[in-house]
Amino acid sequence: MQSMLTETLPKLSQGVPHIDAESLQHSGRMHSWIREKLCALHGHEMMLHFHRGQRVFLRCVECGRETPGWHTR
Repeated sequence: MQSMLTETLPKLSQGVPHIDAESLQHSGRMHSWIREKLCALHGHEMMLHFHRGQRVFLRCVECGRETPGWHTR
């Protein structure tokens, strides 16, 4: 059983494409953009948020989109 694992694991890792950090960041940004656009189609569900006494803004519950808000200083 041990030799079967040691022979199979290297073969499996050869078939997996290498994904660099830049590709992951790009796919993450693309996913966020698509999620925000789909959310906008059916309407954002905005809720009021406060940021440590400095800012009041609206944030969508579904996609996380934020309005510019208002400064409270």
